[in-house]
Amino acid sequence: MRQCLLIIFLIFLKSSTTLGEKLNTNPFPKDFLFGVTSSAYQIEGGWTEDGKSPNVWDKSTHDNPEKILDKSNGDVSCNSYKNYKSDIEALKDLNIDVYKFSLSMSRVVPFGKMNHAGLDKFSLSMSRVVPFGKMNHAGLEYYNKLIDDLVAINVKPMVVLFHWDTPEDLQKMGGWTNPFMAKYFVEYARIAFETFGDRVKYWITFNDPFNFCLRTNTNGNFPPYDVMDYRLTYLCSYVILKAHADVYRLYNNSFKHIQNGMLSMSLESPWFEPASAKPSDIKAAENLFTYTLGQFADPIFNNGQYPAAMQDDISSMSLAEGYLTNRLPKFTNDEITHIRNSADFFALNCNAEIKVYGKNYNESDPSSIYKDAGVEPIFKEGWNVSSSWIKATPLAFRKILKKIKADYKNVPIYVTECGFPDGGESEDYDRIQFHQSYLSSLLDSIHEDKVTVIGYNVRSLMDCFEWNEGYTAKYGLYQADDKTRTPKLSSVAYKEIIHNRKLPADLIKKP
Repeated sequence: MRQCLLIIFLIFLKSSTTLGEKLNTNPFPKDFLFGVTSSAYQIEGGWTEDGKSPNVWDKSTHDNPEKILDKSNGDVSCNSYKNYKSDIEALKDLNIDVYKFSLSMSRVVPFGKMNHAGLDKFSLSMSRVVPFGKMNHAGLEYYNKLIDDLVAINVKPMVVLFHWDTPEDLQKMGGWTNPFMAKYFVEYARIAFETFGDRVKYWITFNDPFNFCLRTNTNGNFPPYDVMDYRLTYLCSYVILKAHADVYRLYNNSFKHIQNGMLSMSLESPWFEPASAKPSDIKAAENLFTYTLGQFADPIFNNGQYPAAMQDDISSMSLAEGYLTNRLPKFTNDEITHIRNSADFFALNCNAEIKVYGKNYNESDPSSIYKDAGVEPIFKEGWNVSSSWIKATPLAFRKILKKIKADYKNVPIYVTECGFPDGGESEDYDRIQFHQSYLSSLLDSIHEDKVTVIGYNVRSLMDCFEWNEGYTAKYGLYQADDKTRTPKLSSVAYKEIIHNRKLPADLIKKP
């Protein structure tokens, strides 16, 4: 299959013409890192294996299968818990530099917390192969073997501590709206640093906390499904920022001088384009940046606080809506100092371009982030559409990189996730075009805008469970089931880019 795809790719590479676009053929920087991604719940399977406790997705996909587009779940998925050697073979074939994957908190610390955290030891979970409050040595051994095998093929692990799979026992306590979650998270992070830190040089605390907090607390398409309260969205953000800072300080104070790793939080941001030249639309676009990217990036990379405009808007809106207190929690002076400068690089997950209008809401309108910001977002028509929320807009990608440079003091940027979903076909020309175009814009940013970009991860290594879209959206460079990994044409194209460390002159043409 690999040889056949290589022949197909080379034929079309030689015969392709442009689609109205030349690619940037400047070389990638010598130390630039190419990677791919996955996450625990999306690929591992083994949902009850070896003492793992249930997470919110285990429970919700069984209790409410209708919430998933194809009524599927991650019980087996790619079966990486038992079949990770196949993942290693695919990674070796790609010859990538970095593999971004997440740990399952429920697999490392079943039920989510250690006894010595000094908190409630009672859990409502039904089965306990591992006693409550203990580390799961089988889970730790699985990740140890995975990391050892990555190092053996010269792939750098980029380990994510949390990618949306809250242990069910902790969700029953309020999940990430409960301030005690920070304590549990630090205990878990300490175990990860102690166990894996000698081989891991890149750590991510949280993957895309903005969408996690929004989807779990307001729009009903992420578990627990029954929560519709925008106050909890901001409380979730507040708890996650404090937990992130706690883990960053733990690593810096106790591990960094020995392990020499780097730590950040992966933040997702579209490019918000004003719908017109009207001042109200221009302000609306800037406001939405403030509420999405700025909500997390400003505290970490600027002054330790939420953006001033966001604080003022929500304070005024809270009073107008009759709340006795501000819906946006306020950081103490100690917390501000603690959170400020709590990342070693800017970890960016890329997204689409969204057109934004200014809008005046009535006080009686339901609370929402759009009401707080005074905006109405509408997806702009991109040059390709593949999902309900992803559009291919490479020029917007360059704009967001340039904005991060300007707003956050030219901090080094690692694009920790960038992907394109389709129907899963093996000759996936749309995906090749997507990544060629985005990487070309990235090179424009490096060579023309002088943005410091240090790496790019393709989402994802293989097709897998895609949250509320189930298995209907395919992002992978490989087709996958519980036994096999089959390369797509995009895997050949990505491998060629990595080998040559530059792009072809022309955007590949779909036959």
